Amino acid sequence: MGRPDVVDLTQVDSESDRSDTNNDDDVSIVYTIPALKRLKPSPSPPPSTIQTSAYTEVPTQPNTVLVLAEGRSVCSELAFSFIDLTTSKCWVTQYADTASFAHTIYSLTFLRPHTILVPRAMWVGKSKCMRTIRRYLPWASVQMLDRRLFDDGAGMRFVSEMCVPEILPGLRRCLRDKQYTYAAVNALFTYLGQNHDCVYAKASVYFEYRQMEAIPLDPGAWHDLQLTEPSGSRNNKQNCSLLASLKHTHTKMGERLLRANILQPSTDLSTITGRQCAVEDLLDNEDIFFSLSLSLAEFPDIDSVITALVRLPEAKTVRQATQVINNVLHVKHVLETSLAIAGSLNGAVQSELLCEIATSLGDLRAGELLAVIHAVVRADIQVEKSAQAIRSQRCHMVKDSVDGFLDVSRSIFDAVSQQVIDLVEQYANELQISIKAVYRPNIGYIMSCRSDCFSDGVPEEFLNFVRKKSQCTFTTLDLVKLNNRLASVVSEINILTEKAIKSVADTISSNIVLLYKISEAVALLDMLVSFAHLCTTSDYVQPQFSDAISIEDGRHPIIESMGDPVTPNRINTADKTFTIISGPNMGGKSTYLRQVAYMAIMAQIGCYVPARSATFKVFDKLFVRMNNDDSIAEHESSFVREMRDVSYILHTYNQHSLVLIDELGRGTATQEGMAICRAISEELLESHATVFLTTHFLELPHILGEHRNCSRLVLSDPVSARIASI
Repeated sequence: MGRPDVVDLTQVDSESDRSDTNNDDDVSIVYTIPALKRLKPSPSPPPSTIQTSAYTEVPTQPNTVLVLAEGRSVCSELAFSFIDLTTSKCWVTQYADTASFAHTIYSLTFLRPHTILVPRAMWVGKSKCMRTIRRYLPWASVQMLDRRLFDDGAGMRFVSEMCVPEILPGLRRCLRDKQYTYAAVNALFTYLGQNHDCVYAKASVYFEYRQMEAIPLDPGAWHDLQLTEPSGSRNNKQNCSLLASLKHTHTKMGERLLRANILQPSTDLSTITGRQCAVEDLLDNEDIFFSLSLSLAEFPDIDSVITALVRLPEAKTVRQATQVINNVLHVKHVLETSLAIAGSLNGAVQSELLCEIATSLGDLRAGELLAVIHAVVRADIQVEKSAQAIRSQRCHMVKDSVDGFLDVSRSIFDAVSQQVIDLVEQYANELQISIKAVYRPNIGYIMSCRSDCFSDGVPEEFLNFVRKKSQCTFTTLDLVKLNNRLASVVSEINILTEKAIKSVADTISSNIVLLYKISEAVALLDMLVSFAHLCTTSDYVQPQFSDAISIEDGRHPIIESMGDPVTPNRINTADKTFTIISGPNMGGKSTYLRQVAYMAIMAQIGCYVPARSATFKVFDKLFVRMNNDDSIAEHESSFVREMRDVSYILHTYNQHSLVLIDELGRGTATQEGMAICRAISEELLESHATVFLTTHFLELPHILGEHRNCSRLVLSDPVSARIASI
């Protein structure tokens, strides 16, 4: 079942998730474990809860434990390790969650762990994820663990020793570069050993890696396809990745959502078609499209604002007061912009998804919260960009007569600021040169003029004279005194302003779920506008979905975005699901494979594709084997790594998988490589999975071409391709 794009956590129905979680197809490992103790939850601090459908207490599964680990970044990266002690089957996963932690809430509601273990840092209340769990799943029994137990190195060694040998190679491949998962595994089994005497024999635990309602992208695809960042691109100004070619977002939230969708394409057809209808609606309404492009660019990073709101300060300082002021200003701007966008969308769009986004952005609570802010904060205050304007904005954001002391301090600030202007004008008139006041956040005001104005010498009263190319900067003792006075007055104003808006800040914090909802809606809208932007700059078409791939004049999206000439290709798997590709070196075989993968991913995230017409199959797995590097650190040759990757593919794929393999068997001798490639190809031929395989073995296309399910594609030169009729 697919996850909807716009999720209201207040509508999470825990009663609907009480189905049996046992799977008759799961592989079980039988062995002896010690007698189990029924886990006793530790009392949790009474959270402030709200009455929702998720508030109904869910009966937990006995003898189940889940360890949750969270990454320390704005973009929420989470991992959990879940075990059922009656079977000793352990589920592990790592994923990028949304701002409302919908994936985490759904997973916890479905798994119903008896005990949830989190690091101490999450427990103390600074974690947005922990606050969300306490708010919407008050029935969950949560305990904290010492941070030292979350050791990814120890977790990696534990998995190597305790995992069932048959699944260990594939598990290692899935957990490559997923340190949070290894940390959660180590914390889970250390806790079980110390508190419940659960000691396991070596090579006895069955681990299963589970993706979060999306295509389980083969880890090799992340690297080989250059989905988000090509290898070594940090020093490369031109980022030749799929994310770079599709990124026309205007907000940080939209960029993060686009990246998450590229790495985790949807498998739910209703979600995909809903996004396509939204993009089509935007293309049909040019005024709305251009209006949204301008409005979205005004949004700050809402996730960063939320992070600043939920973090409790250690002490009351001027810096903390300034942060509270900035938070209120940003929330005011977010609410005003959201309501304006909702007003422009209402009645002007037809797609269901855009209507849901408009409803989320135009939430009645947003208007009520904005009214609370406007009762204290001036309505004409806008978010500024320059440091001088930001300081002046903070000083004058509160309405007059709210605080008498604040009014007096602001009048002093205005008077001293005018004295600075008068002082600069005085020096300019005395010296008969053009001098202007420049504000620097760290030191205050300084004076600046052209360097050639002091060709005869610098006056003695000018201090800290610095000459840079055609400009020079300096100050005077009188200006330093005025800066010191301004700094003192601004600090006093910030403290008084923070006191005046404290009730507003508390109201915002109590409605933090509204900001989560707006953040998700803005991110999704920004991504849809980015998809529509692609169609305005290139000839893109809306893909259809059936049980096969059929593309006419398909083009490589990354090469086209770089402005290089692209030769269209035809792709068709309607009659034959296995395609073997041959041709000379530099003929474009690997590029052809990447084009297939890119277009399939674009189609399943709801984006249009570069083609004259396109039909795709909804794939539930994507496997890629293109890299031919060896690993000195792991003492593995390129051939060993290739065979390990192919073994993982053969043990995991199904008839709904897309498999892309480049030059199979090239890491060994010709005869052995061809025999291995033929054997693997024949296995894939019978599976009816959608497979694209390139080869340099000249005899192999003729041998496999006799199979009824095999299609041959010959790239005759570096820039063109033709289908060989056999």
